[in-house]
Amino acid sequence: MDSFLTPTFSYRTFIEQTQFLLKDESIEFVAVTDIADFYSRIYHHRLDNALQSATSRQSHVRAIMHLFDTLAEMFAE
Repeated sequence: MDSFLTPTFSYRTFIEQTQFLLKDESIEFVAVTDIADFYSRIYHHRLDNALQSATSRQSHVRAIMHLFDTLAEMFAE
């Protein structure tokens, strides 16, 4: 399995890339979260239900849930 995390990507590169992307005026929203100890505590079905209620864009919900499921699998190992 390919790694989701890149060894050359640090918090500094995250901030630099974020600042670069924010110069793009077509970007309307940015989501940032601290994921420490997140995956072991979240109930994925509740998150899925909340996202389903928050938007009609089901492709977005599926993408977010796929990301969380992938990360949960990685950190469970």
